[in-house]
Amino acid sequence: MLMRHTKCLKCKGSGSCSKEAFSWVLVIIGIVATIAVRVVTILSDIKPIWGKFAWYVGVIGFIIFFAYKYLVFEQRSRLISERHLIEKINKRENFNEEDYTVVSIMLCDLRSNLERVNYQFIFISSLISLLVAIYLDFFRG
Repeated sequence: MLMRHTKCLKCKGSGSCSKEAFSWVLVIIGIVATIAVRVVTILSDIKPIWGKFAWYVGVIGFIIFFAYKYLVFEQRSRLISERHLIEKINKRENFNEEDYTVVSIMLCDLRSNLERVNYQFIFISSLISLLVAIYLDFFRG
């Protein structure tokens, strides 16, 4: 089934879906990578070796994080194709029990608060990083 093996068949709201420790590990990797890449400019001004270290940590973290996200995407796409879910929906065909399970898990995963927080963190930290870089590059005395 899906990589996360989320048991989420009765997902009725925020927080109902169970998350595995692996999901948290990936979010932490994503957050560390995000922070690392955002502080490269600042650290490079202070001590260039720390800027390089932050860049490597960030890029390696993003490789791990986005490789996993890509694998999940590919797995979902494969399930949709193998189970002919789009065709069944378009033809208004009934789903069997496994089809309902697959669709339920995918929909629950799409509503993940953990993923939403991760995207918000990336956006906010990027905005802060941009503002700090502009200040350091153009307004610092």
